[in-house]
Amino acid sequence: MGELVAMRYLDMAGVLYLDEGKVNHDLRTAHGTMDVKTKERSVSPQPNYDCTVPDYVGDAQKPDWYLFVSLLSDGSRGCGRFKKGWVLGTIRRELFYEAATEWRPENVDVSNGWKPTIRCWNAPVSALRPPKQVR
Repeated sequence: MGELVAMRYLDMAGVLYLDEGKVNHDLRTAHGTMDVKTKERSVSPQPNYDCTVPDYVGDAQKPDWYLFVSLLSDGSRGCGRFKKGWVLGTIRRELFYEAATEWRPENVDVSNGWKPTIRCWNAPVSALRPPKQVR
């Protein structure tokens, strides 16, 4: 679902892309490959929230860019649970890891009580280029 939101946004922004759906990236643009990372949320995303890349994709996925999407869910099952979607922004892969913090299942984020279930990397939404600047 996140890829559909991202593609609709890119269409509306006039950004040309190819939907390649490969293991190592989702889209190809004139500026390189892009992987869409989607997070399901129960509330609207905020600037202090994090964008996540699971560690297990690190070896398989080496896109030039990440594009982050948040989907508002009502908690039910099926695609109808998504009520709204946001394109949060983009960031070059290497810049993401410079801005990101590594999280492991034994860690707890004291700011919100979040405990990861898998090893992952989180960077704040504020580290992304705003969606208006995707072009």
